[in-house]
Amino acid sequence: MTTKASIQEFSSRFFVLITLAYTAGIITGRIWVERSVEAYWPAVVILLLLAAAYCFKFINLYKAVLLLVVIICGAAAFYYTVRQPGESILNYSGSPVYVEGTVIEEPLFLDDHAAYRVRVENVETAEGLHSAQGDLLVRIYGRDDQAYRFGEKLRLRGIVVEPRGQRNPGGFDYRFHLQSQGIEAVMSPNKAQVSSLGPGEISRLTASAIKLRTTMAVNIENVLPSPAADLLTAVLFGRHQPLPEEVEENFRRAGAGHLMAVSGLHVGLVAALILGFWRRMGLQGRLPLVLAVVLVLAYAYLTGLRPS
Repeated sequence: MTTKASIQEFSSRFFVLITLAYTAGIITGRIWVERSVEAYWPAVVILLLLAAAYCFKFINLYKAVLLLVVIICGAAAFYYTVRQPGESILNYSGSPVYVEGTVIEEPLFLDDHAAYRVRVENVETAEGLHSAQGDLLVRIYGRDDQAYRFGEKLRLRGIVVEPRGQRNPGGFDYRFHLQSQGIEAVMSPNKAQVSSLGPGEISRLTASAIKLRTTMAVNIENVLPSPAADLLTAVLFGRHQPLPEEVEENFRRAGAGHLMAVSGLHVGLVAALILGFWRRMGLQGRLPLVLAVVLVLAYAYLTGLRPS
């Protein structure tokens, strides 16, 4: 097979090209953020490659323009994810402050601490109250008997810390890792420095999902005894409160603590159960798949439509 035929066969798989184009856009976006002076080099290379592919008829004009748009989208998505707002929480790093914000993702409970992603609303310093923006990774170490919920507004006291970047060439860049997730800073208050202010400002869709989930959790607790009710609620909706110490220790030893955080694993289990049930009912064709998709979307809504 000639080189030209190989390239034409590759270009026919257009979704592969789109994926590569979006990846190229992300790489360009990172160079743009970290070394803006050098950002024009990858942009020139990309334009030359697209022009060459069009001139040699590997792709048509429509595909060339579409790939260019995808590349721009990838670069823009990365840039707007990691860019710092004008009133960034990082402006207050290095000294003790009070921070108020809302938990915007399901908390993660690890062996020695609980991790919360908090969207900052304002910061209080010795000079007064200031509005601030940005997402904060809050770590509370030790067994957290007062676990906080997704959608709950918190008041924190502590020191805002800017994550460290790459220490050695080729080493892990923790700051970039957090920035790629939209997290700007870290705070590690102790339990006495954290208090709940009630429900935070979240969308109506998210608020209705939380209300429905809470109602279902209460019904489960009314029907099942502890720790069965606690365990079922944790597995279905993500852990919202600490499990009995013995149950939690068993999960920790088994390495199955991830079951308490709603993720793609839960979606797969729900889909498998639904499809198995429809098969038992004798349904065939595309109808079981459509019903499974609808119910999986309903489950995603119930858990708050979080990225995981």
